[in-house]
Amino acid sequence: MPPPIRAILFDADGVIQNGTGADLALRLEPALGFIPDPLEAFIREVLEAEHPALSGKAELIDGLEPIVAKWGAPGKALALATAWWCSTEADLAVLALIRSLRQHGMLCALASNQQRFRANYLRQTFAYDTLFERSFYSYELGCMKPDVLYFQRILASLPVAPDQILFIDDLEPNVIAARSVGIQAAQFVHPRSPDAVMELRSLLETFSVTVPS
Repeated sequence: MPPPIRAILFDADGVIQNGTGADLALRLEPALGFIPDPLEAFIREVLEAEHPALSGKAELIDGLEPIVAKWGAPGKALALATAWWCSTEADLAVLALIRSLRQHGMLCALASNQQRFRANYLRQTFAYDTLFERSFYSYELGCMKPDVLYFQRILASLPVAPDQILFIDDLEPNVIAARSVGIQAAQFVHPRSPDAVMELRSLLETFSVTVPS
């Protein structure tokens, strides 16, 4: 029988929060003054610019400046970042579940791939620094999931054995990477419905984690 869980690492997007569902093109138009065409090429360039920021090797806004200038919207990097990364809804019932776990002694931490701009937005909007005992953002750790180093750096900073930690993520490669360093891990994809909190509660119970009512 595995040892009891003493700490739980929660991913952010796809587990405790989701995008609002607002169409990206409709968000980009007021930010840039137009919808980039072809949109797919613009999206690809933006995501390529974000990548080094996710591991803390660059700042997002700096990376976006040449892109918006190239596409005819100089000076609109901040507006683009806000339109792109600040359209999020947290599941309040899931957050309440996490709050209950912490109140009953469980160490709960956030483990998420985020650049500084988005992490600051999440902190300010959803008070994650208050909800979670620890936050492990990829830009601060200097590496991203599913890099095994990401989980090794988390383990080095937690006073808990790997097999007493449960990691929950919506992406299977991240779950596999966590297991490779001895962390118990499970995949959970938020269903975008009120059933999410019950499904998450059931998942926790399979690891003998009881969520107080």
